[in-house]
Amino acid sequence: MDSVTQKGQTTKANDQAFATPAVLYEANGYVYAEGCSGLSKRELFAAFALQGLLANPNSWHCKRDNMAAEATLAADALIKALNNIGADDNS
Repeated sequence: MDSVTQKGQTTKANDQAFATPAVLYEANGYVYAEGCSGLSKRELFAAFALQGLLANPNSWHCKRDNMAAEATLAADALIKALNNIGADDNS
């Protein structure tokens, strides 16, 4: 079983969305960042859901606030579903 589906492992909405958080270092008077950082898992999932909603030409009649709310609900549902992976597994 891989680390994503291990029983008992949960994902939190504000966990980092990327596997490697940014590491800052200074060289030659400049600050550099290595790795990825900036979005939580919830923000990333919501952004992907909103992208899908906006890509649908039939959704353009919807209010943007409603679409953003739906994207956030979809992100929350995905996090909940990810936390339930393996919950029914008896291994």
